[in-house]
Amino acid sequence: RKIVEYIVKDGRPEVFEKGLKKLTKFLELPDHIEVSFRTVNATAFFNGNLEKKTLDVFFKKIENKYKDSTVRPPLKLDYYNKLKQNGDSINDLIAFVNELVRKDRLIEISNGRTKILKYRVDRVGEHKLIQKDYELLENLREIGLLKAPELNLAQKGTIEIQKTSSGEFHFFSTMIGLMATVVPNSLIFIDEPEISLHPNWQMKYLAFLRELFSESIYDSCQFVIATHSHFLISDLRGKSAKIIGLKKTEQELKTIDINTNTFGWSAEEILYEIFNVKSTRNSFIEYELTQLVDILNRDSKDKLDELSKILTK
Repeated sequence: RKIVEYIVKDGRPEVFEKGLKKLTKFLELPDHIEVSFRTVNATAFFNGNLEKKTLDVFFKKIENKYKDSTVRPPLKLDYYNKLKQNGDSINDLIAFVNELVRKDRLIEISNGRTKILKYRVDRVGEHKLIQKDYELLENLREIGLLKAPELNLAQKGTIEIQKTSSGEFHFFSTMIGLMATVVPNSLIFIDEPEISLHPNWQMKYLAFLRELFSESIYDSCQFVIATHSHFLISDLRGKSAKIIGLKKTEQELKTIDINTNTFGWSAEEILYEIFNVKSTRNSFIEYELTQLVDILNRDSKDKLDELSKILTK
């Protein structure tokens, strides 16, 4: 529901339309993005003839059921009673429900007992429509006439966003959140974005961020990313990025300013030079071991300094 809120409450459908196209293309997912709502008891409430007395009778039964009970009644009863205090809110809700039926906005499933309302949010027109309808949709959800919204990716068949891989879901939800919340002069913190991401996506992660926020209005924004991924480090542009290392020494956390342009470096080089990871068959370790042998074979008085430097590293 939070992702749907991000999509709906953002006031810039045009920005979202472009961003969603980039996002689905990057993830190689269908580019038709639908927000859908399932009705509850469609035969009683979504038949085109809903009246206030129908709702009153329905909620009165719930109230009577819990009247002498120690069990707390469902929250939807509280929500309905609050709406009732404002007669216009209930009338607007009833008019909205009946209009959905009259305009054929609802798709029937399960022998008519359940119907689905869909919005294609990758289209500016329908994005604006769900923005206009959202308060009414939320009211219907709160009083139990609609289920929580679902986010689907549709083209040939439908994919529920919750059923994509953890990496796809993580990436998709993060980028939706950023599109909805980043404004000029923002400072954005992202913690370990590489979690669940395929190495190819890790390598392209920063490039996608740059593309998503490439418009000049975002020039004043800065991203601070905590990562353990050498793939992300290899895509840092020297002029627009800085690497700061964190190291714990005797229980004290120290920062290490790494003034190095790592753009395009190999995984081996970053693991060795930036993360200080000494692994077998790393060509950079092999090179320095060869240097050690050369220094030992050399007849030189100052070779102890050179040896010490490499051995310490």
